[in-house]
Amino acid sequence: MTVIVGVSGGADSVCLLRVLHSLSLSQDRPAKIVVAHYNHRLRGEASDGDEAFVQSLALRLGLGFIGGRSEVSGGGGECLATRGSEEQWRRDRYEFFAAAAGKFGARYIALGHHAEDRTETVLHNLLRGTGLAGLCSLKPFRSFADDWVLTRPLLSTNRALIREYLKDLGQAYREDASNESGEFTRNRIRLELMPKLREMGFPNCDSALIRLAEQAHELQEWMDSLVDPLIEQLVQRRSDGFQLELSGQQQVAWPVMRMLLVRLWNQLGWPLGELSMTHWSRIRAVLAENNKSSDTKFHLPGGILISRGETHFTAQLLSQSNSR
Repeated sequence: MTVIVGVSGGADSVCLLRVLHSLSLSQDRPAKIVVAHYNHRLRGEASDGDEAFVQSLALRLGLGFIGGRSEVSGGGGECLATRGSEEQWRRDRYEFFAAAAGKFGARYIALGHHAEDRTETVLHNLLRGTGLAGLCSLKPFRSFADDWVLTRPLLSTNRALIREYLKDLGQAYREDASNESGEFTRNRIRLELMPKLREMGFPNCDSALIRLAEQAHELQEWMDSLVDPLIEQLVQRRSDGFQLELSGQQQVAWPVMRMLLVRLWNQLGWPLGELSMTHWSRIRAVLAENNKSSDTKFHLPGGILISRGETHFTAQLLSQSNSR
């Protein structure tokens, strides 16, 4: 078995690498571990130093190494937030990890997210007005089709234990100064909001957020079990979108139908985040059995046209020249 381990050089990913390497050596048939590092080149020499550190660590442990680099570099003195977004950087890393998995025939990609990462992500998504999927983000396992599985073995481990483990090993790691910067929302949540919540009398806010995430995950799995057969029964794919058979959806509860539409939007790569509650209310009204409105055709963000006929609800992507 081959495992790609994403290693930034920070304490979390270095801990993950050392744990997986130790576990592998204890097996009769050790896994093949490949260390993958993506250099965003955001902090000049510091970023290059991270890459050199990770490559040297892989060599010392006798492991394979693959590196990737952003085409855009920064000198380290500019505002990082002006040179892209955290979401874009995350997509760049994941595309690199997926390519590495394909190159080495790896089934698993392991990342070093830990318990605090999970609580901060849940709170971040909650404050942004996320749906159910956002509350159960950072799952221990996430499958990408039949190609590979993203795994986060340290998701139940806190930051203090990670650093204690590395101290006991005498294992060095790299400190990323940008993690202390107030430029990014996630950093402000970790450095300002979480400590403030504890001061306000919520000392167990971390565990409360994790419980919320676990409950959301259970609910998401149940909803998925309802949505999968409905897509097979009611949805007809089109080259420009899809059609939904109206006769079969009348007895489907709206939360399940909304989840079905969210799934289709994601599969088609349409701009789901641009849909407001007003947009969803209009979609729900069009789908309603007693809908008698003449407003059965309207446009959504991203050039999506919604229409309803006698038997079908249709969502189609128009060309930019025809959309409005």
